[in-house]
Amino acid sequence: MTAYLYIELKNNGDRNVANLAFEIKYYDKMDCLIKRAVIKNALNDSLPKNETKKYNIRLRGDYVNLSYENYPYSRQDEVSDFDVKIIGIKLASK
Repeated sequence: MTAYLYIELKNNGDRNVANLAFEIKYYDKMDCLIKRAVIKNALNDSLPKNETKKYNIRLRGDYVNLSYENYPYSRQDEVSDFDVKIIGIKLASK
């Protein structure tokens, strides 16, 4: 089983974005937090300045150590909502 995050990003800055770090929080039907995951170096190619681009980011599923998975595979039937937040940006050098 594989989970992907499909996202469209827009770069309004004057420099290329080399990479991003995301925080994803998954909630159940009663808005209780199920899992919090941090995804570092999520972009497979840079986001050029003043452009919009779509990305398919594969979420890691670590069945051996569930604390390292990016999606709650063990409780996927309980997820009803999620929030995505950008927590880190790496800009490309000129």
